[in-house]
Amino acid sequence: MEELKKSITDIAKKLKAVAIKLYQMKESEGYSDFAELIGEMSQLVSTIYVVKSQSNELMFHETEFLQKLTLAVKALEDRDTIMLADILYYELKPQLLDLRNYLEMTN
Repeated sequence: MEELKKSITDIAKKLKAVAIKLYQMKESEGYSDFAELIGEMSQLVSTIYVVKSQSNELMFHETEFLQKLTLAVKALEDRDTIMLADILYYELKPQLLDLRNYLEMTN
């Protein structure tokens, strides 16, 4: 569980860093970093599925997370820098931090 919490924290920090780059109009860096981060987030969701299948106690709405991630990818495709940054910073990051906080309270 510690590895999962660390992964969540790392990805949340990276989401914030990407959002900041996008807000600063460093689009190519932000888009590139986000493209790399998609793989990490996909792996995280897979890990969460495994943990949830082993324990009914894990509270995470992966469908909601994946919908937000889909919106982020659409914003990337549309090159909507501000929308992408907003989704990363105000939607995905808080959901991951909520999960990390939940894990810390239950373990």
